[in-house]
Amino acid sequence: MPVKWLWLKTLSGVFLVFLLGGVTGAGLTRAWDERKLLSAPLDPGVGPSDTQWPVIMWALDRKLHLSEDQHTQVSGILKEFAGKLSTTLRELAPKLRALRASFKERMHGVLDETQRSDFDALMKDFEARQDRLLGPPAPGEGATQP
Repeated sequence: MPVKWLWLKTLSGVFLVFLLGGVTGAGLTRAWDERKLLSAPLDPGVGPSDTQWPVIMWALDRKLHLSEDQHTQVSGILKEFAGKLSTTLRELAPKLRALRASFKERMHGVLDETQRSDFDALMKDFEARQDRLLGPPAPGEGATQP
């Protein structure tokens, strides 16, 4: 095979690898950014914060390709349900925490010492995510104990 063709094949291969790397990097960056935006920290109160609703709207807009009219309507629906969600979460938070404590107590009765330790580590992460949504415990409610 002549050197010219070998050189052209090599150059084409390098270009293809460069192109695929760029496409892969762009896709991973986009996925990472969307995930980061959608998992933005919640308000220390209850439910998504005022800063998170625009992110939710942005994600819906982007995924569903909403028309201007749909965007306006969906935005109104989100605002309407924001208050309802917040109220519902405030009402349910004590019941969910009590249920979680009961679940942990029952699980501890079944697991051995090593398993309890691993289970508590799993629950700690779960509880942190759930508490971000539910907000801080009400006075007298207290946090869930392992």
